[in-house]
Parts: sequence; structure tokens; C-alpha cells
Amino acid sequence: PVADQQKHGLVVSLSADDFVVNDTVPYLENRGVKGYFEARKLPLVVKEVKGKKAFHFEGTQVYTSSFMLPATLQDNAPYTLEAWVLNDSISENECVADFTTSHDELEKIMLVNGTEPRCGVINHYGWYEDAGYKDMKELAGKWQHIYICLSIRRQRQMCIRDRVYINGKLVSEKDIQLLVKPSQFITLGRNAEGDWPFTGYLHSLKLWDEYLPLKE
Repeated sequence: PVADQQKHGLVVSLSADDFVVNDTVPYLENRGVKGYFEARKLPLVVKEVKGKKAFHFEGTQVYTSSFMLPATLQDNAPYTLEAWVLNDSISENECVADFTTSHDELEKIMLVNGTEPRCGVINHYGWYEDAGYKDMKELAGKWQHIYICLSIRRQRQMCIRDRVYINGKLVSEKDIQLLVKPSQFITLGRNAEGDWPFTGYLHSLKLWDEYLPLKE
């Protein structure tokens, strides 16, 4: 439907600043499209870590959204993803947020915080299309501002330019193609398959269904 192709702008928006330190949070209201995230089992607790309020993930907390990923993010669409993450001990694969429930190649949009140099930041279930950061272990215990933006290249409409920044530093830039399919829900704290538990702190998370270049 035509209405499904209308851009939403801000799709996901979560921030620990909406809560008080030591709050127990079974539900997270989404400040983007209408909906919320609900704890499957144990709820998150809000902590203050190095000057920021944050949701504390201990590897056991998993949240799922009450809403689907908009159709504007399907196929090979541009998007922008921003998060503030702190991870005391960064393992090889830790999933902060899985925005899709697909399982096939190039159908995944998954924010990762791991030491895997190939896909330790963003994982599309590709190979070349994924991106990691070889010095990720050096960021253990420090706040990371992760910013990922994809823009369609004018001369090749089927190709998107993927840029990945950590703390303002460009760590990956390449042309990729995605095949994102309809998704039933968004998952926080693990991937949609229930693997790669995240053990760290999330201050905020935002996803737009449009390209927004990083402001210097």
C-alpha cells in the first residue's frame, strides 16, 4: 500500500534519561512509531555509569517490541542507526538490538558490540556487507557513540553507501546491498534467535528510516 511507503523518520527511540536511577523497567515506551518493548523475563534496572543513565543488560534480559519494522526499511532502503553503549568486557559476539526476525543472507539488521573484526558492530548476515572494528577491545569500559548511516548512491540506485562511525571516527565505509524482509518484531539484549546475549549498558538507541549524515 502507498501508505506503507510513507517515511516515518524516527522509528525507534529509547533513552534511559526517561527514568530514575534504580528504576526497574518491565516496559520501555518507544518514542518513535507507536508501541513499546516488553521484557520476556527479567526486567532491566537503570544505573548511572560514568556520567550517563543506562539500562543494565546482564545477558539475561531480553525485550521484544509490540510493533513491526515499517515497510520503509524493507529491501535495500537507507537507514540511520545511533546508540550509546558501554561494555565492561566485550566478548566476540554480543547483540544489542536485532531489528529483524529474518534468518537469511542480507536480510538482517543487527547492532552488535563484539570483538569479531568482521561483524562486531553491524551484522547483515552477509560477509562483505558486515562491519567490525579491529580495536573494539580497547573500548571496554568506555562509552561508545555508534553511528551507522546508509545512503543510496545516485549513479547506482540499487547500491547503498554504508558508513560506520564509533566516537566520531569512521571505521568502515563501503557499498553494499541488502534484502531486508518484513519483520514481526524488534529484539533487545539478544538476537531474534535468542543467541549472542549482551552484557553491558545502553544509554540510548535510535533508528530512522532515512539517511542522516553524521554531524561533525
